[in-house]
Amino acid sequence: MLRSFYIATTGLEGSREWLDITANNVANANTIGFKKSKPVFQDIVLQNLMQYHSTTGSVVTTVYGGGSIVGYTLRDFSMGPFKTTGVSTDIAIEGDGFLILEDNLGARLYSRDGQLKISSGMLNGKEVMYLLHSSGLKVLGLSYSTNKLEPITINSLLEPKATTTIYTQEGSNLDPRGEVPTQDFDPTDAQTFNIAYTVRVFTTDGQAQDVSIYMKKLNPKIYDSDGKHYYTFVATDDKGNNYFVYLNPNDNSYYLTQLGNTLTGSLPDNAVQIAKDVDYGGNKYDIYWYLDNNNQPHIIAKDQNGTLYDVVMDTTNKLTIYQTIEAAAVDDYWESFILLKSGDNQVYDIIDTANSKVINNPTGGVDKEGQYNYAILKFKDGKILSEYNKIALALEKLPENLKEKLRLQKVNLEGLTQYPVDFSLGYHQDGYNAGRFVSLSIGENGVVTALYSNGVSKDIARLQLAYFKDKQVLAPKGENLYATFSTIQPIIENAGVASKIRSGTLELSNVDIAQEMINMITAEKAYQANAKVIQTGQTIMDTTINLKR
Repeated sequence: MLRSFYIATTGLEGSREWLDITANNVANANTIGFKKSKPVFQDIVLQNLMQYHSTTGSVVTTVYGGGSIVGYTLRDFSMGPFKTTGVSTDIAIEGDGFLILEDNLGARLYSRDGQLKISSGMLNGKEVMYLLHSSGLKVLGLSYSTNKLEPITINSLLEPKATTTIYTQEGSNLDPRGEVPTQDFDPTDAQTFNIAYTVRVFTTDGQAQDVSIYMKKLNPKIYDSDGKHYYTFVATDDKGNNYFVYLNPNDNSYYLTQLGNTLTGSLPDNAVQIAKDVDYGGNKYDIYWYLDNNNQPHIIAKDQNGTLYDVVMDTTNKLTIYQTIEAAAVDDYWESFILLKSGDNQVYDIIDTANSKVINNPTGGVDKEGQYNYAILKFKDGKILSEYNKIALALEKLPENLKEKLRLQKVNLEGLTQYPVDFSLGYHQDGYNAGRFVSLSIGENGVVTALYSNGVSKDIARLQLAYFKDKQVLAPKGENLYATFSTIQPIIENAGVASKIRSGTLELSNVDIAQEMINMITAEKAYQANAKVIQTGQTIMDTTINLKR
């Protein structure tokens, strides 16, 4: 009879433990990333008697139970609901992963709590920022600088980076319908170029310099015996006859060109027609322009029989009768000028003529417009050709103090187009000045990006998450932390693969208050029932004792 007391006592103890677990769940209903627990009850067996009945030949088993115990608690790692906070350092893990944290002794712990913060610190005598968990432990990620899993460290000061390359922005376009300038390039005269854009570049010490890039639609030039060039035009008289002419700035008059030597061979494949049915001595010729293999320009005429001739100057035959006159143009070709303006307002031509020269005819010198060199650009089907899409830069002409600090190498024109739409020109570059840390963002793929006061955003590291085949090996350590045995190694994987990161969001507790209320009622009723067993047993004992009276 006394056995029932002890059995009922185990029931009281189990119900009390269940109530403790339920109370802990309810108390953590607002704890970020908390995972609820439940008790696992197991029965107790005191005796298991087996008896043989000779009459029936069967074996009868009699089991005397000893009540129940809470064998262990089972943690429910199902995902809790998400709450938007708008705080960039708040994150929620959409998946089964755990943040990897590290204490000051190098021990690793794990958490689903995404309440992160930024704290200042020192590393190798340098001021840095650390990404910390709400517990104060450092958050680990795959560093982009060392390619190791280590505490995410952010430089408080971003050191300057010297510009090496200027890039064309997507959508930049040169309009082939643009006017054809017929004067030598002058950066102070907008009539001598079609469009310009100035991009700010940086030196090794973070000082800014301006580089201006000018684009000018190509007009083919005629050269005299001294190597001087003259711009060309197509004139039409009142009878509809075409003439290929040039402007002599000495008297501001137009002069006829004439045929020179007869050329052998055929018209080059890269020749571009610039005039049609031009009159020479009563015969009709088509006029072409091309660059030879030595990057030297040529203007040639082709008669109706296919014979080719040099087109040369005629300094005596002034054009007197014409109805209209238009600048000649070479389709798909442009000239590019690149100038650097230093801090002392000096302007320097920085095109590397060894890579970008156009040799004039007949002297063989590098062609210039005024004092400025230019590089030829060529397009086909609206896109710049690969052999023309990079302009090398030379810094030899710069003052020594500036040349030592600049790292400019080239202008990359990949993506520049020539379609009949409005002009649009833009460039960006790969350098920046010094900047102070301003804010942090964490992407869906776990990439941690620091934003600095100079407008530069820099990817610092990528969060890595830990995965456990059996999450029950995780032991809670308080402060929303879990630990595990050193012999149990989790699977570590980049965030954004199996689990996505939701920035500005937190995962709430997965405690269901309604369910916990039901559990509380059930534990209470079980406790009351076990107490009744003890009361009933005592009543029976009292009745037995009273039999003697």
